Amino acid sequence: MVAPLMPYILDRTFEHARQVLPAESFRRQTAGGYISIHREVGDTFDLQHIATWPVGHVPDRSESWKTVIEKVNRLHQYVSHITSWRSRDEEQARFGGAVRTPSRIILSFSGLPEYADEALVCHLALHLKLVDPMWALKVQVVSNNPMNFETLWAPIS
Repeated sequence: MVAPLMPYILDRTFEHARQVLPAESFRRQTAGGYISIHREVGDTFDLQHIATWPVGHVPDRSESWKTVIEKVNRLHQYVSHITSWRSRDEEQARFGGAVRTPSRIILSFSGLPEYADEALVCHLALHLKLVDPMWALKVQVVSNNPMNFETLWAPIS
């Protein structure tokens, strides 16, 4: 169910990011990266890998692949955080772009500017009905994300 949606969600997020974010925040001209989905299970919140795959135009095992996994692992360490933005440290190459849903699903994307990475996983979580709009807006406020999440959430046909 997720994989067929990703090209559409990626393209929509990438185009919106190009309109909203400064041009210098883009490392490359094409949209692409890696998405990773994990779930925290049991009383001990063990991390269970569900899937990680490339989306769009991205070199095999690029820096985005390492970063998408780092975001998941870091967010998993901070059990009270709903977004990796709260533990962001640019000097240590730790960026935003991962979110934890109320059902303890961690969605992470890396490949776009980090605000767009975060908007993309929120859009996906909302479309999959893992979260409601108020939760996603809370993520947007925590990270002070300038992207208009509501624009991205128009129904997918």
